[in-house]
Amino acid sequence: MQQPMTVQDYLRVMRRRLGYIVAVFALMATATVAIGLSLPPVYRSTGKIAVESQQIPTDLVQSTVTGTAEARIGLIQQRVMTDAKLEGIITEFDLYPEDRARRAISDVVEKLRKSIIVKGDQDPFSPARATIAFSISFEHENPKTARDVAQRLVQLFLDENTKQRNDRAVETTLFLRQEAEKLGERARLMDRQVAEYKREHSNALPEHLGLRVNMLEAAQADLRATQREIAASEQEKRFLEGQRHALSAATPSDLGKVPDAMSPQQRLRLLKAELDRHLGKYTESHPDVVALKRAIARLEPQVGAGASRGGAAMSDTILDPGQAEIISRISAADAKVTLLRGQEDELRSRIAELQAQILETPKVELGMREMTFDYESALKEYEEVRSKQHIAELSANLESQKMAERFTLLEPPLTPVRPVRPDKLKLLGMGFVLALGGGLGSAFAVEALDSRIRDPGMLELLPNGGPMAILPYIERPGESRRQNRWRVLGWLALAVVLSALVVLAIVFLAPLTVFFDQL
Repeated sequence: MQQPMTVQDYLRVMRRRLGYIVAVFALMATATVAIGLSLPPVYRSTGKIAVESQQIPTDLVQSTVTGTAEARIGLIQQRVMTDAKLEGIITEFDLYPEDRARRAISDVVEKLRKSIIVKGDQDPFSPARATIAFSISFEHENPKTARDVAQRLVQLFLDENTKQRNDRAVETTLFLRQEAEKLGERARLMDRQVAEYKREHSNALPEHLGLRVNMLEAAQADLRATQREIAASEQEKRFLEGQRHALSAATPSDLGKVPDAMSPQQRLRLLKAELDRHLGKYTESHPDVVALKRAIARLEPQVGAGASRGGAAMSDTILDPGQAEIISRISAADAKVTLLRGQEDELRSRIAELQAQILETPKVELGMREMTFDYESALKEYEEVRSKQHIAELSANLESQKMAERFTLLEPPLTPVRPVRPDKLKLLGMGFVLALGGGLGSAFAVEALDSRIRDPGMLELLPNGGPMAILPYIERPGESRRQNRWRVLGWLALAVVLSALVVLAIVFLAPLTVFFDQL
């Protein structure tokens, strides 16, 4: 059973093993200082970029660049930090010359990539926690190089954002322009097809249905009127034939053959006389007048042909004036009936044509409706795309004038004054603590391995009882002087090491006042 150690026991152990404590502490403290001084300082230069919202209200002009700021920053970061661009930065600023001489360029590029830090700042007052700014940092052993590379990276981010937004706006505008041209050509083609269809079916267009119905009704009314006139003319002819037969019975027999034996000259004179009589009562457009004119036009060539041949003309037989008038009226009635029959045929043909057009109108209307619907749909799509194209052109102007969402440099990268690592003050503090702990640990470890009896309490723990007598320690000659000399030398060594550490900390870390302030 081991006796519990008290504070006095620990103090006695520390006094006995002071040499171990000082040696291990000095060794570890020196190693810590050497490591701290051998580590190169790393400086960080940081530039801060703000994400400004669109200057013009979005309800007036909408931007064609969509997506969150985080997504765009991530995409820009991927484009800026490509191997080709990072290799160009390495060459431009002559970074890592030793590594380039010993390692592959891909490893050097990866080292540069790890030295670049992009961090976003979110809006603490926004529920969506939107990114309102982000920082770009670069770490290097040379503070001026860190600043120059950070400035180059910031400029690359700003340029890439402007280029990306302009390219997207231009691409959107170009795409919509091409689509508008395609839809416009399609609409024009369908317009020509509609016009051609209307031309081919001009007699059966739906918009003319009412007019054709009215024309059909008018033609049918004209047909009925013509039929009535034909009936009246035929009835008048029969009445005149009766009168002529009655007069023929009262005159010599040779006069009964007058209608057949009458020469063309005689008939022409009778028709002209009848025409003069009708013109005194009717207008030029009256059917009787028109019929008489047509009969005269047919007889005049015959009369002229007979005169040119010089053939023997039939002797003019002097007719009774009443009989001549009846014959003239019969001829006029025949001519009128012939004219009316022709008009009747024309009206019947016109009615049949109008009826066919009216029956064809529903089919034409269905085709017109389908073609018109397709044309209106194409025209509507064209107008919508044209409207979107106009919006895209406004958005492109917005991007070119930098009035849309943009990146603005808030804080340019500056030359760093203090390194970000290693933190030599913390490193030395931790080294001293570890050195002290190592010294104490080594002292107690040596004490634990030492089995010699050094106090009466350890004798009491021996088996078979306690000590029989206690003898005081008898110093050998000069032993006290030697112990005092080693003790003084140990404290002097400790003081020298501490003084050296303090001097190194002041020289390599910071002035004394700053050192104590940091401490």
